[in-house]
Amino acid sequence: MFAEIAPIPAGGETLASLYLAITKNPEHGTFHYDRETDGITLDWRRKQMKPSIRAVKGVFDQISRTNLTTYRAGLFGIGKVFSDYFTCHPLGGCPLGRATDAFGRVRGHKNLSTSRSPRSRNGTRVASPPPI
Repeated sequence: MFAEIAPIPAGGETLASLYLAITKNPEHGTFHYDRETDGITLDWRRKQMKPSIRAVKGVFDQISRTNLTTYRAGLFGIGKVFSDYFTCHPLGGCPLGRATDAFGRVRGHKNLSTSRSPRSRNGTRVASPPPI
């Protein structure tokens, strides 16, 4: 697990820390192309975040016990201390030369290309730019 402290964009001191955590999650989303709308949808359900939340909670429970601190509830909804409605943007996922040709065109899918960060020669990493 990797975690970073991010400021809460409140315009003032909140006496709270917001951590963005990245875990290895066995769940995977699936992209689908819809010919009628000429659009792409992502099939990803909130329940797929459970393995990540369990991993993060285990680490932060230990940190909280050691430092005699506690979670702040309510930042993500009534009584919630963890968010399960967003995910980071991975870098890599469509390796050049394997999933795509040298120009980022996805093999086996006419008129579908990747751009920017998914086109990685070296596998998956983490980055801020959205991959699609």
